[in-house]
Amino acid sequence: DVTAYQSDSISFTENKRRDNFLETAENNFTYKKTVLKNTEYTISSSNSQLQDFEKLQFQVEVVKDASPSIYVETNSTSTTQDTAEFIGQISDDYGISSFQIVAQEEGDPKKEQKLNLQINKNNIQTFYYQFPNGFKLKEGIGYQFFFQVFDNDAINGSKRTMSKSFTFRKKTSEEIQQELLQNQRNAIDNMQRLSKNQQQI
Repeated sequence: DVTAYQSDSISFTENKRRDNFLETAENNFTYKKTVLKNTEYTISSSNSQLQDFEKLQFQVEVVKDASPSIYVETNSTSTTQDTAEFIGQISDDYGISSFQIVAQEEGDPKKEQKLNLQINKNNIQTFYYQFPNGFKLKEGIGYQFFFQVFDNDAINGSKRTMSKSFTFRKKTSEEIQQELLQNQRNAIDNMQRLSKNQQQI
């Protein structure tokens, strides 16, 4: 917006292209332009007596929106645990629009499930997630999953950054039952060993 006195028009000139400001009220002019790269321009005023009086030169430097970043750590040492816990941090210079975890069946990436994770308005935020909360996984099937974060760049299109992939396999009911039986056997064996040691003592 420009307030100019004794002016009939205000001009915006960039690379020899000339546009006129819109007069919104007496002595008030406005002009809107989206700038996507570094730009030099001039603004000048004119009336019936003077053309392009006082050419004012300006420069706009555009800071490009960087891609978002993601950092993830896990306590999972085995791909066949019942759950896997994850903690990490996501960030972006201008803000995050969405944060997801994507799980794909091994051997058939088209069979995928997505889960939106909660975010706030902070540019840097930490998260905690326990896999497979929120997913319906098939027993005995291996899954590959990863986290992905999107920034809120409305001009150039939202940019995505993905974490490294992790693997997970949901145990079958039979495997869980066998594991329980094995744990019971181990407990009985330990008790028998303790009993023998006590008898020897």
